[in-house]
Parts: sequence; C-alpha cells; structure tokens
Amino acid sequence: MADKNIEILNEIINQITLYVPLLIIISGTIGSLCNVITFTSRQLRFSSCAFYFLCSTIFDLLYLLFGGITRLMIDHFSNMLLNRSVLLCKCRTYLVVVLPSLSTIFIMLASMDSPFITYTIMLICTMTTLIRIRTSRYRMGFLDNRRRKSIHRNIDRNLITLLITMEAFFDKISLVIYYMNFAKSFPVNTLTSPLFRRVFRQRIINLIR
Repeated sequence: MADKNIEILNEIINQITLYVPLLIIISGTIGSLCNVITFTSRQLRFSSCAFYFLCSTIFDLLYLLFGGITRLMIDHFSNMLLNRSVLLCKCRTYLVVVLPSLSTIFIMLASMDSPFITYTIMLICTMTTLIRIRTSRYRMGFLDNRRRKSIHRNIDRNLITLLITMEAFFDKISLVIYYMNFAKSFPVNTLTSPLFRRVFRQRIINLIR
C-alpha cells in the first residue's frame, strides 16, 4: 500500500513539475512582452517609474526563460548539457540569485520614485515578495530538518520513504509557486491600473493597424 502511494505521489510530482512550469513560462513570457509593449509606449516612455517597471519586467522575463527552462532540464532531462557542464552549472547558480534580486531592486526603486502616490502600495508588494522568498527558504529548510530527523528514527522503512516522498512533493509545489511570482506582473498591472489598461489597449490597436 505504501509503495503504491509513493508511486502515485512521484507521478503527481513529475506531472506538476513538467506541465505547470511550462504554463508559467509561456504565460509569464507573454505577460512580460505585453509589459514591455506598454512601458515603452509614448505616454510612459519618459516616466522614470515606468522605466523601473520595464527593467524589472526584463529581469523577470530573463529569470523565467533561463531559470525556468534550466529547472525543467534538471528535473526531467538529467542527461542534458546542464549536468555535464560545470561552467553552465555555475552560471545558473549565479543568475538564479542575481536576476530575481535585480528585479526586486527595480521594484523598490519604482516604489521610492513616487512616494506620495504609490510608495505604500509598492512597498507592501515588495515586502510581500521578500517575505514570500524568505518563507519559501524557511519552508525548504524546515522540510530538510524534518527529513533528517525522520531518517534517524527507528520506524518502518516504508513509512520513512513515504514521508520523504510527501516532503519532496511539497518542496516541488513551493518551488512552482515561487516561479509564479515572476509571471504575475502583467495580470496585476492589468487588474489594478486603469492607465496601464488604457495604454496597453492603445498600443495593441496601433500595432494591429
């Protein structure tokens, strides 16, 4: 029974880490391109706040394309170049830390650029992002601690294996949710800003013409 549950969980993990990141990468890429189209419009071109948002969007897009695709390669294509090249592995380790940090920095700069209008809202969004990242790290550390403690207990081998599989499942789920953070900007901008919607709609009309 335990072996069957483990197989089911492993299959769920495999499907989630394959298809959900693909959807996030595709939707996030489309949303980032829409952000670029909007923030480079004539109405927003000379706004420093729009420039910061544009830079943040670019780094979000780079992280989704590089970090997301390489994560898919690691999880499902272990024989690919990433695991064979030490240089590429080091570059990935560096970029998956730097790119999100740069994106967050530009969001913080945008929040400080207009303190009387958007400072509070942007600061809350920035702090929420930082708290989410820190919570994700704590969660991963918590799962690792539970895993180490469980291994040292003298309980049934199948139950230990099942527990570790469940922890790996939640670990993968938290990682997928973390990647969603870098695909959220366009839906959030569209839902919260009438100016963004108006400029984006006008840009699309101009492109179609």
